[in-house]
Amino acid sequence: MSILPASPARFARQPYASAPPVTSGEKPTSLRVIQFKSSIETQPLKIAILTVGNDNYAGKNRDIRRLKDVAASRGHQVVVIPASQCQVLLSPSNGVSVLYQGKPIQVDGVIPRIDCGPELPAHKPALQVLRAFELQGIPTLDTADGIEAAHNKFTTMLKLQEYGGINYIPTGYATSEASVDRLLRQFKPNDLFVKLVSGSEGKLVFRAETKAEARKILNALYSGDFNAAREGLAKMAGFIQETLKQGVVIQPTLTESLGRDYRFVVVGDEVVAAVRRVAKPGEARSNKALGGTAESIPLSEINAKYSKHAAFAVQAVKALGLHSAGVDIMEMKNGLQSEPVISEINPNSPIELLEQDAKIPFADKYIRCLEKLVAAQKRLSVSA
Repeated sequence: MSILPASPARFARQPYASAPPVTSGEKPTSLRVIQFKSSIETQPLKIAILTVGNDNYAGKNRDIRRLKDVAASRGHQVVVIPASQCQVLLSPSNGVSVLYQGKPIQVDGVIPRIDCGPELPAHKPALQVLRAFELQGIPTLDTADGIEAAHNKFTTMLKLQEYGGINYIPTGYATSEASVDRLLRQFKPNDLFVKLVSGSEGKLVFRAETKAEARKILNALYSGDFNAAREGLAKMAGFIQETLKQGVVIQPTLTESLGRDYRFVVVGDEVVAAVRRVAKPGEARSNKALGGTAESIPLSEINAKYSKHAAFAVQAVKALGLHSAGVDIMEMKNGLQSEPVISEINPNSPIELLEQDAKIPFADKYIRCLEKLVAAQKRLSVSA
């Protein structure tokens, strides 16, 4: 099955079929919920699930099987394509071609199931293959640039600042030990978080209750004495050394939100789920991998109590050029009130865990979102 002729424009974020875009700077006073209708008629599609090729662990395999089953139930054909077995040809006269095991790939849409970061160097080549699909004008559930940006904590904040109208945690960035020390002086609060720009599950996030403690942590990291920064980090020595080359992020500790935050899961233009996360006793990080707990927030409560949080989450996903992500939000005091602020954006959400925790069919949401993107792309191609 072949796709329509590709549009010459690169789709940084393909238009969403049924929803007007949220413009930069729009004030998120209420949640714009776009419901997926079960009656949507769609032609059978050929969908590629793009993986790295060496990421065969149980959770990801189950997520892929779930996507395949849901797509098949909606009449689509799915092919899983490991990027490690792809080839890309570029030509000024013939444009872009993506090949799988030496044969051209003909698909209508792509669902990337890839991560990016120094700890996962094999994922970066997979993003290049994803970029080639984008250049062909093939709708992708998430963009390569968006995935890469979301896996860099400072790039994420730059994107939010560029987009405008979204609250985020005040953030500092520096690229050397001496420069980071000067950066610390710019922060009035003594209670700070030191973060490497990349990392997952809170492993490389350090709370320092004083600037002296922050300097001690940084000295340990830059000197290579990783266990002095936190027990057990020595086994991540190579990753830490590579990540330090990309700089360090400093953020104030929001004591009013210490040990708790929210994760809002966005698909398309809709918040489909949200959870409250609480750290285990004595821990400042609320990550589930570190012993934290998560409690699902009913959608009715999101609309009634957390509409501003949800609106920020939708806009934050747009700002990074993504169509799906989990957005971590904390609350920061602003006078007598607390305001939601973005702390991180996490693409490639784990479908199985989300479906178990929130009891919502995320795989179905993803497939329906891609259907809308393909329909919008085909209308653009026909009108062009």
